[in-house]
Amino acid sequence: MDIMNIKPKVKKAYPVVYMNNSVCVGGFGKITEYADETGVLQLLFESMNGENTIGEIVSIIQKEYDEKFSEEEIIDSINEISKEGFIEDINFIGSEILSEYELSRYHRNINFFSSYASLFENKYKYQKKLSDAKVGIIGLGGLGSHIVYDLAGLGIGTIKAIEFDTVDISNLNRQILYNFEDLGKSKAELAKKRIYNFNPKINFEVVEKRWKSPKILLNVLKDLI
Repeated sequence: MDIMNIKPKVKKAYPVVYMNNSVCVGGFGKITEYADETGVLQLLFESMNGENTIGEIVSIIQKEYDEKFSEEEIIDSINEISKEGFIEDINFIGSEILSEYELSRYHRNINFFSSYASLFENKYKYQKKLSDAKVGIIGLGGLGSHIVYDLAGLGIGTIKAIEFDTVDISNLNRQILYNFEDLGKSKAELAKKRIYNFNPKINFEVVEKRWKSPKILLNVLKDLI
């Protein structure tokens, strides 16, 4: 895309405050202060509202300041602000790469990822990478039961686990997939139900099998490679 057609907008995570001769941008426990004796930076930030292209922003500033600032200088300022991760291009449309369910379910994920995306990066691509990812889990016990919930919450598209055990009362203080009424039941079957109820749109499979060698694990998980 031609840089002049980009429509920059300050991200919601970064509040902007205009003070005497300065512009302050907050967010994530940090404040970035820009000196602004002429007021041009305030106009620049106010113009980056998602409605104006960079080309239009250049025109706005040059008109207000009688072309005191060149196109190159204005674009350089926008690039410097972009390097801090404060702005995004609203031309990027999530529906082109993610489903309606993914856009709604992972809205908070996407907003978080946007903090790491520059003006020229599509924040939705990060969630798309997770949706396309495949992860294998060995065991759904104290560690695995927490990990599988986290992966499903992130939207990992394909998760395959191997688990052979049944629920014992000693498991309950740390294995969050299981409840008291599950004692003696198959962990594999319970995990399938719980994760499906938690996130029905991902592919989650549990192979109920005892593994005694790396060869068995490789055979079970080979389709993830």
